Amino acid sequence: MIRYTVRRLLWMVVVLLGVSLIVFSLIFLSPGDPIRLMLGEDPDPDTIERLRQHYGLDEPFHVQYFLWLGNALQGDLGRSIRQRAPVADLVLSRIGATIELAAASVLLAMVIGIPLGVLAAVRRGGWLDSGSMALSLVGVSMPNFWLGLVLLSYVALNVAWVPVFGRGPAFTQAVTALFTAGDPGPLWDSVRHLLLPATALGTAIAGLVTRLTRSSLLEVLAHDYVRTARAKGLREGRVVNRHALRNALLPVITVVGLQFGFLLGGAITTEVVFAWPGAGRLIVDAIRQRDFPIVQGGVLLVAASFVLINLLVDLSYAMLDPRIRYD
Repeated sequence: MIRYTVRRLLWMVVVLLGVSLIVFSLIFLSPGDPIRLMLGEDPDPDTIERLRQHYGLDEPFHVQYFLWLGNALQGDLGRSIRQRAPVADLVLSRIGATIELAAASVLLAMVIGIPLGVLAAVRRGGWLDSGSMALSLVGVSMPNFWLGLVLLSYVALNVAWVPVFGRGPAFTQAVTALFTAGDPGPLWDSVRHLLLPATALGTAIAGLVTRLTRSSLLEVLAHDYVRTARAKGLREGRVVNRHALRNALLPVITVVGLQFGFLLGGAITTEVVFAWPGAGRLIVDAIRQRDFPIVQGGVLLVAASFVLINLLVDLSYAMLDPRIRYD
């Protein structure tokens, strides 16, 4: 396990170096001068040149890249051209909101998708199976930004307690306030702000989890050890929950982990629709403003989170299935 983890960590470094090079190259080749955008119309040429030297934009590509990479390895992702603040502080202050939204979406998808998938597999061929598969197909087919707009139009504007935009208190702070001060207000405020964006993001994942749970469980239920458990006289619920479902969840966990990683970078449209103050919205605003340091640092941190989540998903296999060994 230790050797496997070390190898994966080394590959993480290689992947992140590749991501950093691709992102830096694309931004370097993109049109637009961030200095001119920052200074507005008719800027002074001397001021433009001085600022370009200050931010290192007058250097060749390879010099700019290696200077940025060397600083990034020390934890310095540069300073925002527009906001005049460290990029690392800006992204880290926003990425918590993105992780919170992604976690809520994945949790909602698992709470809905796994039970529906189990019921569909156990009641194979029945109306419950057909209905859950139809719902999952609808959920997978709906774009999250379109569903978000629908929820805003027909739910948020007609249900008084559901906010239209923004984020409530951080979920972790709200839980802390509940247990320390006994105040449920912040937790309720956080949950009701999360409800619509998490639903918009989690619906497609719930449909995917439902279909995958059903197919995986049907395959496991046909194995010999499941038939042996039934032959011993165990109740069907115990056979499914204790013997079959645990192994059937391995591919589900893989997909859920990958989807969680995708949501860290793919929740941008939902964050924009619901004015959610996450890292995705910060990156979108930086792209519009040609604030290149934020784009580079934000994408690198999101990529690092994605690769780390993949590693944690792989390591979780051994906890679910003792037969799996990595050494």
